[in-house]
Parts: sequence; C-alpha cells; structure tokens
Amino acid sequence: MEEEQLFSGFCRQQDQTRRVFFSYEVTEAGRKLSDCDCSFFNCPFTDSCVIAQEAVAHCGVQP
Repeated sequence: MEEEQLFSGFCRQQDQTRRVFFSYEVTEAGRKLSDCDCSFFNCPFTDSCVIAQEAVAHCGVQP
C-alpha cells in the first residue's frame, strides 16, 4: 500500500516557496519514504530542508 502527503515550505534549492508530494510505502514495520516530486534524495540542502523535516517528523520515518 502507498500513501501520499503534501507539504509546503521554502525550498532553498529553487529559492522559492513550493509544495512537495511525498510518497510512502506502508509495510508491517511502518512507513518508508519511497518518492517525492523534488530533488529531496540528491538535494544539497536536505539536512536543513524545512519541508523534508516536516515530512519525516509527520510520518516518523527516516529517509
């Protein structure tokens, strides 16, 4: 099963406010971040990204 969640905030990579969809795979062990419509997995600002921090905190998963 897969879930999607929309988060918004300021993107330093694009230097603008934006909305990002995060997709999660739901397993017996919990949720796992599977995809997003930004460069989250390769972004140089991932550690300081407010959008990613919210997505991770909301779902209790680590990328």
